[in-house]
Amino acid sequence: MKIYVSPKEAAKKESLIRILGKYGIEADFIEIPVEFSTNKIEESIINNYLKTIPVISKLDFENFELSLSKILELLVNTSGISRAGYWELNKEKDELICIDLFSKSISTHTYGVKINLSNNPKFNKIISKGKIVKYSDITREEVISDFSENYFLKNNIRSIFYIPITNNKEIIGFLLNENIGEIKNWEYGDDIFFTTIASYLTLLKEINEKIKFDEIKQRNLDLFKTIFDNIAEGVVIGDINETFILANPAAEKIFGSPPGGLIGRNFKDFVEPEHLKILLHNTEERKKGKVNNYELEIKKFGGEKRIISISASPRYDKNGNYAGSFGLISDITGKKILESELENSKSKAEEMNRLKTNILSNISHEFRTPLNSILGLSEYIMENFTQEDIISFAKQIHNSGNRLLQTINQILDLSRIEANKFDINIEKIQIDEIIENLKSIYLPIAEEKNINFIIDVKNPIELYCEKSMLRSVLNNFVNNAIKYTHKGEVRLEIKNVDTETGKFVHFQISDTGIGIEENSKKQIFEAFRQASEGWGRKFEGLGLGLTIARKYLTYLKGHLDFESKLNKGTTFNIYIPSECNKEEFVIPLKEPAKEIIAPTQPKEPLRKILYVEDDYNCQLLVKILLRDKFSVDIAKNLNDALSLIAINLYDMILLDINLGGGETGLDLLKSLKNNTRYENIPVIALTAYALKEERDAILKAGCIEHVSKPFEKETLLNAIFRVIDKIKNLNLY
Repeated sequence: MKIYVSPKEAAKKESLIRILGKYGIEADFIEIPVEFSTNKIEESIINNYLKTIPVISKLDFENFELSLSKILELLVNTSGISRAGYWELNKEKDELICIDLFSKSISTHTYGVKINLSNNPKFNKIISKGKIVKYSDITREEVISDFSENYFLKNNIRSIFYIPITNNKEIIGFLLNENIGEIKNWEYGDDIFFTTIASYLTLLKEINEKIKFDEIKQRNLDLFKTIFDNIAEGVVIGDINETFILANPAAEKIFGSPPGGLIGRNFKDFVEPEHLKILLHNTEERKKGKVNNYELEIKKFGGEKRIISISASPRYDKNGNYAGSFGLISDITGKKILESELENSKSKAEEMNRLKTNILSNISHEFRTPLNSILGLSEYIMENFTQEDIISFAKQIHNSGNRLLQTINQILDLSRIEANKFDINIEKIQIDEIIENLKSIYLPIAEEKNINFIIDVKNPIELYCEKSMLRSVLNNFVNNAIKYTHKGEVRLEIKNVDTETGKFVHFQISDTGIGIEENSKKQIFEAFRQASEGWGRKFEGLGLGLTIARKYLTYLKGHLDFESKLNKGTTFNIYIPSECNKEEFVIPLKEPAKEIIAPTQPKEPLRKILYVEDDYNCQLLVKILLRDKFSVDIAKNLNDALSLIAINLYDMILLDINLGGGETGLDLLKSLKNNTRYENIPVIALTAYALKEERDAILKAGCIEHVSKPFEKETLLNAIFRVIDKIKNLNLY
């Protein structure tokens, strides 16, 4: 930047040098030769120009608006022109915006006027070249005729002297000097004067931009410091040796440091020895450009141990060389304690769940083993004796046993549902089979109560769903209907229905029983709840039937509603989708296993069966059920079984799992695998271990069938003959 001074005023340049030096701006100060006054320009112009020096030197360059105003006033009053203004280009370079325009005639400033350059292409072309534009009489200049018509003539402007203002060699605006009414013949002195004023204006703009930049920079620094000081996470910056060079208050708190106490300390000083390798490894990884996250145990200033989480990234200098690390640090000691407590709680919960499973398994086993004898022997008495009293007593025993069996099965069903441990096997339902099963169970009970049990199938039913769940749902609802009906009838109506949401099979169970009180309707589906409770309850049972049925219905994607009137009866409407949505089930559709009904005599009877069982009543029951059909030997423990196997050749083994004395039937299976005579012998498990996971484990161990206690005669014979069907064509022995 060039600034002209006279020899007399050369001393005044010192004040400008101080101003420019403050903002790091350099300028060339050029003394105007004395001969200019006689050889090149008039003395009056020189004097006017020199008058600007003290005014400019006293400007407050940090106040852009005020300084601009004074410069424009000085320019007009000194040069004798009508008005002067500073106009800036917008970002698109298609519009001039008046920042300040001073008019001498009215001695006022104008701001904000806009000139659209797109409408004045000739003028725009001239000024975009970045050169001084000066015309003494604009009416004679064709090159700016468009602007003359749109602006100059409207404002009676005759002479113009426009100087571009640049920043980094880019035009950002113009210093506009205009004379109104009269022609102004521009002289050489005007060039020097206006150019110098333009230099001052450029200087003013540069200083203003630097001030704005410094203000933004300071605001950013203040914002950074506010965030740095108040962020909840610890923030640290380390040098190439992991020595702290910066740490915020949160980091100091984590390390228990006084303010500034971390600066100059090395990270390694705080890390526990067993964790030092972790720190060194991650430091080396950062030197390779990697960002890492890891945990360390540190010792605070006071000696307290804490666990911290670190997220660190590499820092680089301006030449791209590794300069250290930037890290975010969190104290996760509380989180780790909580995780440990949660893990302990989880372990305890898992242990309690395992204990619960064991208890249920033991309850199941202890119930099922004696029930096997109670139900089996009472069934045998009813089938083979004719004395009325004996049959009556046996019937009571059998009914009581069934009640106990139903109770334990409901408890186990609920346990499986809560643990989500059951198989879902979607298959095509043979509705006749379901109906016959319901009749076989509930017709005798209904006849005994002297009520009618009617099943009415309205049209051919085609249904795909989980058969065991469907049976459980219908059994529970029908059982309840018969239980709470003392006269009249229980009716099951089955039909296909089409609804807005799809095709369903509608099972309607209605009765003429006692009905349900209004205040009890909400609780009938709650586990262990009944409409009649307490010491004076009127009906037997645990109150689990409808709970289990509703949960199974949910798995079947079905729904229900019901209505009931006290002392009139109840009607339950159950809707189950008739078409299986394969996407909702993992297990594919398959045909149901063929049920083998035991004939009176097998076509190919097995020669010998070994039954390994420690309970005498179960031994007796199986021998009675299989006599006249098979030759059965009994082994009450593992040693007896191995002894009998050594001297006899058996065609099948019936095996109890819990043999007492710490022995299990699975131990016998292991021994058989090493015996070439028996490595392929079919083994049927007859066991009180009936939970799904127990059944799966027994079959996986090598048993070909699983029959849970208590079992009926038909169930046992069916299992035996299924095995016969599987091996009859194999020459295994």
